[in-house]
Amino acid sequence: VDGASQMRHAIAQLLPTLLLTRQPACRQLVMREAPTASATQGVANLVISEGGDWLVVNKPSGTSVHDGPLSLLALLKGAGLGSRCVPAHRLDIETSGVMLVAKSPEAVPALQKALASPQTLKSYRAVLRGRVREPQGLWSQKLTTKSEGRRNPQGSAQDRVDAQTWFEVLGGNGRATVAQLRLHTGRTHQIRKHAALAGNPVLGDTRYGDPAHAAGVARKFGFGGMALHSESLSLELDGKLQTFTADIPSSWLPLLQPLGDLSAPSPASQTPALNSTSQPSRSVETGETGRGTVVSWNLRRGYGFVARAEGTFTPGADPGEIYVHQRSILKTARGDGYRSLRVGEPVEFTLATMPTDGRMEALRVTGPDGAPVQGQPPMPAKPVGRRAAPRAGSAPRKAGDGQDR
Repeated sequence: VDGASQMRHAIAQLLPTLLLTRQPACRQLVMREAPTASATQGVANLVISEGGDWLVVNKPSGTSVHDGPLSLLALLKGAGLGSRCVPAHRLDIETSGVMLVAKSPEAVPALQKALASPQTLKSYRAVLRGRVREPQGLWSQKLTTKSEGRRNPQGSAQDRVDAQTWFEVLGGNGRATVAQLRLHTGRTHQIRKHAALAGNPVLGDTRYGDPAHAAGVARKFGFGGMALHSESLSLELDGKLQTFTADIPSSWLPLLQPLGDLSAPSPASQTPALNSTSQPSRSVETGETGRGTVVSWNLRRGYGFVARAEGTFTPGADPGEIYVHQRSILKTARGDGYRSLRVGEPVEFTLATMPTDGRMEALRVTGPDGAPVQGQPPMPAKPVGRRAAPRAGSAPRKAGDGQDR
């Protein structure tokens, strides 16, 4: 057996030990599962896909990307999967899921350029504390580009820059919400900060949330980590658009079971009922492409309809309007990355069929000849109303009476 094979086997045996991490919030040892089919396949099965200059891996929660001899990069290097591996981007220690790794420092600039492309989509799944009131929306509070804390997740005002996180509620109850989130910018701890600012911190986040609550979750559900998972990454690699996915860790099951079926709904559906028994639904591409004009767009909910141009669909097919969701827009002319369509603008797209009812959906939406769509800005935030002045002769308000806490 060669040295590389011996190293693979040795690290595979050590992997369960590597994932035995101490959680300060709950003061106990929690065994984490690696995203592998068996212990003997440990490190090799971390790899989702591989190209000439890159690896896409499924990073386990609790594993540092680059610090120490038991980091993700050390595992990959030791297993002979890349002697000069460098992360093209980062995931927090407690965040699991899809991550892009360069096989050499020379490959990093091209991969980072691909990650920064407007057509790149990063999708996350998270369990958030409490009920998120809006079914979907955009968190757009400005953030700093460094780690902060629960007292001020935004950081110093002079250091803040634009940051946008799209969220969509999949289900939940009064105590927890499962959401799908997409990054339009890439700031440090962006999802964690925005969720905390919304009043719904990521479950188990002891930096931006309440450590005592995280400890309570660990005691009740046996879950001692942070419920944030990099679910999918779509970007152009090796000249073609590719999508990589990673399943939700099995350690989440105790958290998810009380919340009902939380699979991602089809874009046309509404937020699922809390105890829905419906099955996951995904649109199926037909292989046809088409052109059309945007006839309506719901700016608040992020979807609309396109009327197909004559001659761009199969003869005899229903020429009705085609549904389009903002996550299907590949390129936008807006500098902030916000995806939307403007009524009347021409678009091109790939046709797909919704499995729930057979209706048509537009995917991979661009402007004519692949140009960016025009789009429109997001809805402005509602202004905060001023408190009315007290009427003459009224009793003075006591300190703290009626104020937000």
